[in-house]
Amino acid sequence: MKISLAVLLVLLFTSVGFGQETSTDEFTDAIEDNSFFIEEAYNQETKVVQHIFTGVSFGEANRRYDYTFTQEWPIWGQEHQFSFTLPYTSLGQQYSDGIGDIMINYRYQLTPVRSSLVLAPRLSLILPTGTSLTGISNGFLGGQVNIPASKRLSNDFIIHANAGFTVLQNEAVSMNWIGSFEVTKRTFVSYNIGGSLIWLATQNVNFMLEAVNNINNDFEMYSTETETTNEFIVHPAVRCAIDINTLQIVPGIGVPFRITDEGTDVGVFLYLSFEHPYGAGSN
Repeated sequence: MKISLAVLLVLLFTSVGFGQETSTDEFTDAIEDNSFFIEEAYNQETKVVQHIFTGVSFGEANRRYDYTFTQEWPIWGQEHQFSFTLPYTSLGQQYSDGIGDIMINYRYQLTPVRSSLVLAPRLSLILPTGTSLTGISNGFLGGQVNIPASKRLSNDFIIHANAGFTVLQNEAVSMNWIGSFEVTKRTFVSYNIGGSLIWLATQNVNFMLEAVNNINNDFEMYSTETETTNEFIVHPAVRCAIDINTLQIVPGIGVPFRITDEGTDVGVFLYLSFEHPYGAGSN
């Protein structure tokens, strides 16, 4: 049921997206690139940079806090975009805190942002900059591909869909029959799929409903056996835009519900974005 709901969102999105070939120029302006768990297909405008801060925590017994800082830059125009994401994780008092694996991202604006259906595939390099001993990093180079798609339905609604995969290597240690330790290395592919519906209540206030299904493949804990785990997140949220001259500030908050094989827990998601022009003529 978890993956079927996410697939249903994507199928609904694509059926609507390809059924209408009109431009979005007829619609009013809206907040476009400030979603939380779902990625939109809108690159940064020429000479406009965005700084994004996020924080999320779920109600676990040993509470974990995950923070990220992302910066997005257009490259000579809106067609190409460079960005990087710096993660920081706090695992509680009994564990070490630290920087996670940095992501270096390139995204290509495959279709114009005013198209009926907007596509912007992303390719990311995952650097092993975190601490593998505490579980913040797995200690190996990796990569990720994600395909965001966006469609403006009307003056009141926008929908987004994502589909992608992540390639990471990991290792597990076991003891053989003669009592010595052996290291097993393996490359795993994990998958993500999801969608969102955004209600533009006003031009500067949006209500959001996101759904994400992550299918993760890795070693079992303290074992060389492999396992597949499912993580399904439903996320109602709200965001608003505050315009101060050429600076746009977008705060947001959400309550994600995470469903796994171990049960369901509820978290808090915080978002803050600063977007402004740069370079000559930006004032």
